[in-house]
Amino acid sequence: MHLSPNRLPERGFDLPVTMLLASAFVFCVSYVFRRITRRFSGEPVPFAICLIAVSVVLPGVFLWAGEFWTSILQMIRVGSQHVGGRVQKLPWVVHQQQIFIAGVALFWLIVALNWAWASFEKVRTRDAAK
Repeated sequence: MHLSPNRLPERGFDLPVTMLLASAFVFCVSYVFRRITRRFSGEPVPFAICLIAVSVVLPGVFLWAGEFWTSILQMIRVGSQHVGGRVQKLPWVVHQQQIFIAGVALFWLIVALNWAWASFEKVRTRDAAK
């Protein structure tokens, strides 16, 4: 079965929204991780609590942003602010739970990669100082 580009959003793939928000999400998680690491460098319990809280809040914010941008694009595609029942069929509305869970998983993957990179940099700078 061949999907035309106009039918992809109906299947849950809205490239302009998905790529923009995924890129912004990766940047935001990396930025927030660095800020939390600097703030709680010697305090493991507040560091962990803050990361856990942000791992729920940030995907929630991006889920809302995805719904918002998908709605905007749908209004542009339809050419009217009144999109009727189409809003309830938009991918970011239909798949909220899956997108949220994927966002939390992606958050922890990015944190793990940033943690590994920070550890690598720490070892590299320590070895370079010798």
